[in-house]
Amino acid sequence: MRVSIKVIPAAGSNKINGCKNGELVVKVKAQAEKGKANKELLKYISKLCGIPRSEISIVSGSVSHHKIIEIPDEYKKNIEKLR
Repeated sequence: MRVSIKVIPAAGSNKINGCKNGELVVKVKAQAEKGKANKELLKYISKLCGIPRSEISIVSGSVSHHKIIEIPDEYKKNIEKLR
């Protein structure tokens, strides 16, 4: 399953900020430098949804605020709860 996410780096805390234009909006504490925000995003989504970190990946947008991540279909319900 692929999920569209808009990442807002350098936020005060990691937080789901709703859904806008079909994208899940996620704030992360990490800065957008050297992949820190990407790493923090994947770690945060993994923790929230109970998905092993090794099963989540960014398939598009690694250097953009707009990303597409891929997760196994079996975790679809977990992601839908965040929206």
